[in-house]
Amino acid sequence: MAPPLARIAERRPGDWLRRFLHYPYTIRPHQAERMPQLGLSDFEVEVLARYMEWLARERIALLQAEGPAREAEPRHPRILTGRRLFVKYNCMNCHSLGDHKIRIQRDEQGKVVFQHGALQAPDLTNVWQRVRPQWLMAMIQHPPDWMPWSRMPELNVTEQDVQDLAWYLMNAIPSPVTQVTPGKVEALLHDRCAGCHGVGSSARGLDLSSLKALRLGVQDRFGNRYPAVVPFAENSPVLGRLARGDAEHALQPEELTRLREWILAGAPGLAD
Repeated sequence: MAPPLARIAERRPGDWLRRFLHYPYTIRPHQAERMPQLGLSDFEVEVLARYMEWLARERIALLQAEGPAREAEPRHPRILTGRRLFVKYNCMNCHSLGDHKIRIQRDEQGKVVFQHGALQAPDLTNVWQRVRPQWLMAMIQHPPDWMPWSRMPELNVTEQDVQDLAWYLMNAIPSPVTQVTPGKVEALLHDRCAGCHGVGSSARGLDLSSLKALRLGVQDRFGNRYPAVVPFAENSPVLGRLARGDAEHALQPEELTRLREWILAGAPGLAD
């Protein structure tokens, strides 16, 4: 059930691809198979990502220069238009989106008896975080050309419907709101992390003494600097490392929940 990788980079942005290789997470919830944690080094991740981008270079060049962007305050009439198209083109039969959840039915032997098409269909709630917007438009317009291994049929969508539906998927689900303030996160970092990951720390070169340091992240052997927190990303590096037990002194469950909630809400205050 694993997707072919020869063209994976045409739909996955480079920063997402690198983060996923480090810290994989569930995208297709109805599949039992899961991407394993491979324990790749920074060097191995970079080599793999560059190779996948090289394999997909010709396909990436076919994509439009721009695609629909996520908007801070999406227009309600266009949301309604997109929702209508989501129903019109039967997207809702296979894909979960926000509160709309697909439920696969199985018999006593575990065989699927309803919603076969949803087995390979990803949850679209956070699709805006993990695909190139230009690829999303191309995929909606001609699925067999852009994901031939999937069961998604040719929809015969009009140009305008493609634009409206792709925009809807990028904007349908508002960003979550959190009561976790930047001050609470900074206090948590100071109390629980700065002892080992403070100013001048040698602990993997990661300074967690402040939000500014969290934003700066670490520098890899290629000279690239990667932030420890990526707003909205459930596999932000700091969460990924904590989840796989990299930290010698892990946070308490309620502390990890607080940090995760703050990141999934867009890490408010991080960029200030």
